[in-house]
Amino acid sequence: MAKNRKMASSKAPKAEKRPVAVEVEVVEEKKGMGWEGGVAIVTTILLLIAVLCVDWDLGHKYGEGMFFK
Repeated sequence: MAKNRKMASSKAPKAEKRPVAVEVEVVEEKKGMGWEGGVAIVTTILLLIAVLCVDWDLGHKYGEGMFFK
């Protein structure tokens, strides 16, 4: 059987891994509401007005409205 011999390594010890510097760009967010938020609010208001108009019409003509009878 062959003997296990440790061979001397001529390699230099591994260098420590240093973290790579990463550049980060800082961007300020705009304050206030964007146009998407404005569209959402306007749409909600218009939907509520439409429901009230239909309910008023049902109450006025047929007496079956939820709010207007």
